Amino acid sequence: MEPGWVIEFIEGQKFLSALVTRVKGTKLLVLSETDREMSISSGRIMHQANVGLSPGRPRADLVRTLREISDRRSALAGEVNLEELWELLEGEGEEFGYDFLAELVWTAPVSPDHVAAMVRAVFGDGLFFKLRTEAAVRHSAEKVEQVTLARAREEERERELAEGSAWLAQVWADEPDEEPTSRDRM
Repeated sequence: MEPGWVIEFIEGQKFLSALVTRVKGTKLLVLSETDREMSISSGRIMHQANVGLSPGRPRADLVRTLREISDRRSALAGEVNLEELWELLEGEGEEFGYDFLAELVWTAPVSPDHVAAMVRAVFGDGLFFKLRTEAAVRHSAEKVEQVTLARAREEERERELAEGSAWLAQVWADEPDEEPTSRDRM
């Protein structure tokens, strides 16, 4: 790892692109796309690319370039159909490198942006693959079914809470409507 490398890490449930400005053992001093200087552990890196950005460029230019890289990678991640990829890989193993997955989705040559986009797509979905630093782990059909059911239960719970909140607001406003169907479970 050297100054000038563009890395990606997760901060607050969001991917951030950053430029390595200094390396101190396992700690990296980085400038993030949010224009923050941060010290992070090298273990937090989800993707790294030897992209030639000069840390000596003006800070505003570096931040703008990092945002452009992040936007490009987010757009590419939106192109990934993980369900198709999951079906294609049935019986081919459990763990797959992000480079390999990117090559299945996009025609060669695959750039660091494509690989980073694949990592982002896996992170954003969580249904078909499990995110690991070096590779994505393909979920079994049973696991996909479990996650789908858990998400459906959570959506139903959220719907019931919203329905109950709306009804309580009406009660407080002296305009009670019909009681929610889920009242007994609240």
